[in-house]
Amino acid sequence: MLVVELRNNAQKVVATNGGREVGALLPVNVLRLIGCMKRGFNFSAGVTLLSGGFCEVHIRCMGKS
Repeated sequence: MLVVELRNNAQKVVATNGGREVGALLPVNVLRLIGCMKRGFNFSAGVTLLSGGFCEVHIRCMGKS
């Protein structure tokens, strides 16, 4: 399970493991996701597919902090 975080002044959504960035996330509704994160909602990501350099994840809301 990965943690979803905002980086670069809330302009980039990334997945982290132990605080270390493992990749950028490009969800279809990225602006909606960023808005939810700015309002205090936390998200996690679980890997569903690995293929070469491509990784697909399922993003899940973990509630509000």
